[in-house]
Amino acid sequence: MAQGCVAGRCPVTPSPHLSFVGAELGDRPFAGWQAFAGFRWLRSDRHFIGTDEQEERQERGSEVINELASYDLGLQYSFNPRFSVSLDVPLVENDRSSPIYLENNRELPVVGRWDSHANGLGDMRMSFSAWLWDPVVEASAPAPTGKGAAAVAAAPGAARRGNVRLGIGVDAPTGKKDVMTRRKTYQNGKIVADPEMRAADQSIQPGDGGWGIPLDLYGYYNLTDRVTAYVQGSYLVTPETDNGVPTLRSNPFEEVMSIGDTFMVRTGFEWLVSPSAGLTLGLGLRSEGQPVRDMIGSSDGFRRPGMNIAVEPSVSWMKGGWSASVSVPVVFYNERFQSVPDKQWEAATGVPRHGDAAFADYYVMLSIGKQF
Repeated sequence: MAQGCVAGRCPVTPSPHLSFVGAELGDRPFAGWQAFAGFRWLRSDRHFIGTDEQEERQERGSEVINELASYDLGLQYSFNPRFSVSLDVPLVENDRSSPIYLENNRELPVVGRWDSHANGLGDMRMSFSAWLWDPVVEASAPAPTGKGAAAVAAAPGAARRGNVRLGIGVDAPTGKKDVMTRRKTYQNGKIVADPEMRAADQSIQPGDGGWGIPLDLYGYYNLTDRVTAYVQGSYLVTPETDNGVPTLRSNPFEEVMSIGDTFMVRTGFEWLVSPSAGLTLGLGLRSEGQPVRDMIGSSDGFRRPGMNIAVEPSVSWMKGGWSASVSVPVVFYNERFQSVPDKQWEAATGVPRHGDAAFADYYVMLSIGKQF
């Protein structure tokens, strides 16, 4: 599972070009193959406890910096305009820069930094999706009546004015969960590498080490011939508790890495600027993150639960079977939730505990697709 959301961990979501919305569905009802590629990049370095930013981390130069890039390759087969199946194969290049403190004491000055890297195949995903109604109104379709009328209010042969697509799939643990690194510390007046290897931080691991069930929802409604409202949600259900990878953290309740659910919600509007050129502009809100507790199973083990909210401008283009999109969500709200191990520590010791997490100011997503 490629995952800035919270310390670098984000949910995987379907590539934007997989959704042909509004008038586009009427222009290009499609059955057959589609290949696609996507790219996502972020840099997380602003630390939060709850909603309070730990600005002193950057002032002291003690912030942790994650830079994550994922390359998504995929193939989709549409049995008809209504039903399709897709395969996503993510490749990741993740880097983490951590501070080195004088005498290894966090209260003392930072004397240097050490880097860790985790590259390779991420967690692959196969999904099945279906529109609730056929995307294109058939000539023989009866006149719309009742509660579903809005979804089919269109002339025969045209795209429906509104529709909803549901998806379910399997997220496989193909990404490595325990990429190893050699930590550097300050010893005897100099910076040295530890003799033993240890697992890199959870935030840059290519995979989470567990099976997942991705659930997706996408809906749209054409307000006018050129303006479309949309809503999209994605939730990854992870029934397993942890992946057994040791963290070597001081909290005994964080001994191993948790396998946690992730989520994404977005909503907004798209404006078809030029039908002849296939150019669309979008503006909306987007939220991503990881819950404190999973939908199914235990939530024990180390994780950094939290969420962000961003303004998401986008540009998309579709013509001649090709599609492309660019979106740059700009974050204005971050929150790091108190984790289950934080609460377990408080219950056991009576001492308050609330870990932090690093968030990104923005992230960049690109995609391109081709129908065959």
